[in-house]
Amino acid sequence: MKTKILKNLLNSSETLVMPDAYDPISAKLIENAGFKAVQCSGYSFSIAAGYNNEIDVTLDENLEWTRRIVESVDVPVMADAEDGYGGPEVVMETVKKFVQTGAAGLNIEDQIPCRKNCVSVVDVDLMTEKIRVAKETAEIEAKPDFIINGRTDALRSTVDRYEGLEIAIERANQYIEAGADLTFITYVATFNEVKKSRKKSKDQ
Repeated sequence: MKTKILKNLLNSSETLVMPDAYDPISAKLIENAGFKAVQCSGYSFSIAAGYNNEIDVTLDENLEWTRRIVESVDVPVMADAEDGYGGPEVVMETVKKFVQTGAAGLNIEDQIPCRKNCVSVVDVDLMTEKIRVAKETAEIEAKPDFIINGRTDALRSTVDRYEGLEIAIERANQYIEAGADLTFITYVATFNEVKKSRKKSKDQ
């Protein structure tokens, strides 16, 4: 199963590079170039569709474009579930639908959808509950290896970069504790920030 393949790739000692596909052709190019997995992106979907903003991509559109990408390649595909398209009570249905596309996993972010160039994040307890629900849903759907990636935009949501990184690391660890298989701290800019994030994640 592709969920198991992706999980093994993530748990291996080799760095997994997952280029972003926005349609079946770009996904095939990624696969043919030798990459072992493909990542979907709501932002890229919005650009390909000619939309003004990522928030204009509906759940149904996301699901359909993800399904087409999954069906076009033999390697695992990670979906972009945005913020889950709602609260914990909605996330369950969202995850079920992405599982049905054949995706091997998905990202859920703590960024609050916004049409303007602004970044804010939801309450950490709300986000951890979304992740718990997402993981439980994958298990209910008989997909225990379905990957849940908890993305945090906390680093970009604060003025103080040092403080933002500390908050992002703390959130990332809480997402792991809630059941996320991995986490993604967006806008890390230096190798030192990467090392700090990795060390603190291990320490905690």
